[in-house]
Amino acid sequence: MYNNYKKDSYYRAKKLVTPYIKENKIDKRRTSLKWADFVDSSLAANSLIYDITAGTLVIETNHNVYKNKILFMQRQILKKINEAYPILKLQTIKVVVKDNLMLIQ
Repeated sequence: MYNNYKKDSYYRAKKLVTPYIKENKIDKRRTSLKWADFVDSSLAANSLIYDITAGTLVIETNHNVYKNKILFMQRQILKKINEAYPILKLQTIKVVVKDNLMLIQ
């Protein structure tokens, strides 16, 4: 179940980023949307990108502490992602806490 969930999340992000990559003739082998590229290691280890919908980045995490940290850093995170992938035009972050969220360390 978790592997399918992680796989689906990857393909949703890939579907959104692919048009930008093609339009700007970027080498796909050197491009990936990795949550760890935009947040510190503690956040990357305890949260993941679930979806990107209508300018909203949806993040899932396993604890309220990380939810609060993500929301506190929202401006910086959005700035980094929008600079790397302007086609996404992200405006806000929604964070969902799932106690049973299994993350690979």
